[in-house]
Amino acid sequence: MTQVVLAALFTARHGCGAALEAEAARIVGPTRAEPGCLRYELHRDPGNPGVIAYLETWADAGALEAHRRSPHVQAWRAAAADLIASRDVRTLEPLGMPGPMAAGPLAVLAFVTARPGCEAALAAELGSMVPPTRLEPGCLRYDLHRDPANPASLAFLESWESRGALAAHMATPAFRASRDRQKDLVEAVEIHVLEPV
Repeated sequence: MTQVVLAALFTARHGCGAALEAEAARIVGPTRAEPGCLRYELHRDPGNPGVIAYLETWADAGALEAHRRSPHVQAWRAAAADLIASRDVRTLEPLGMPGPMAAGPLAVLAFVTARPGCEAALAAELGSMVPPTRLEPGCLRYDLHRDPANPASLAFLESWESRGALAAHMATPAFRASRDRQKDLVEAVEIHVLEPV
């Protein structure tokens, strides 16, 4: 069986951020106790109040489906329905060898969309950054994924020891050179720097 990685981003309705975060936090403990749950983290975007994200890894699709049918998830859906303005839930597959599932005080969820016809070139360029980045001080996790339903949609799931480590990564010559090479390949980028809840 193949592991399933999920990135689920929720934006609260105006004035409902704290309530949404509280409801989201209620299911973390029961979910982590589920068979097949390998990783289940709840994060908030400190720069964008009302935005939360679950970063999840499941042993297989059956474990994820059982999670979705669980009583605590059904209760979360009912309680959060009126609190959510938008949601972006993506099932992802790793490109290359996944690194350790280390969690740190800072997570980054970066969605990168390739221009039409540039999907393979962008995946190769982004993939070339994975091995050297994993060796950088303060890098706890740096994995590249693709949305199997949309090959143009790529995602980095990252974990860093600090904002300083992330800033140092973004200042490396290798990162800057890769960003320059990506200019004609990228249609859109969406980056969320998240802290654990």
